[in-house]
Amino acid sequence: MDKSSEAYLFLKRRSGISMDRPFWMKLYKEWVEERAAERPEFVDELRLMAIEAIADDDVVWILKGIHALAVVGRPDDLTLIRGLERHANEWVARDAKTCVFELEQQARRSK
Repeated sequence: MDKSSEAYLFLKRRSGISMDRPFWMKLYKEWVEERAAERPEFVDELRLMAIEAIADDDVVWILKGIHALAVVGRPDDLTLIRGLERHANEWVARDAKTCVFELEQQARRSK
């Protein structure tokens, strides 16, 4: 992970909120949209950083990656996330299921 990248710093600073909190998705989307308004390529950078994060051994980074993918992920990412639905850590498994739901909803809306 490039620890000097904007996407890394965003994940480090902005995604500590649990996905089960009210209005979580709305707030996270607003944060991403703020950055994307300044730099449209930020969304793709964040997605790639999130994919790296979910492959990490650190549960906190895995969660941060899941959180980001719930907002900037693509239907192609479902396979990666589905693998985490049975993770040994209950928080990871729960948030992975939420992320899958969000990405599936996004896919349905785009049809």
